[in-house]
Amino acid sequence: MTDGPDALDFVLRRDVYSQAPLPDLVILDLNLPNMSGFEVLAEIRRCGFSELPIVVYSASENPRDRETALELGANSYLVKGGDLSKFVESARALVPRGPVFRSA
Repeated sequence: MTDGPDALDFVLRRDVYSQAPLPDLVILDLNLPNMSGFEVLAEIRRCGFSELPIVVYSASENPRDRETALELGANSYLVKGGDLSKFVESARALVPRGPVFRSA
């Protein structure tokens, strides 16, 4: 995705992404062009995708950013540059084996 609105269009399957499959996991940066990761996260949750796992993967170590992301519905918040195995472990814990989400 190129920016926040593009990422949102993909997840919500709008416009050029109308036939895209729903992802099993969203990895979301907070620092996106044209729309913040917080805005993308809030809109995904507002549109009813409460079961879609979302991991915020950000360079920000600010505790307030972590709190805000979790309050908006992120399942996990990981700081970039940390242990890659922790990231993989977190992603695996959020995405069960086999298909979970189906197209409407």
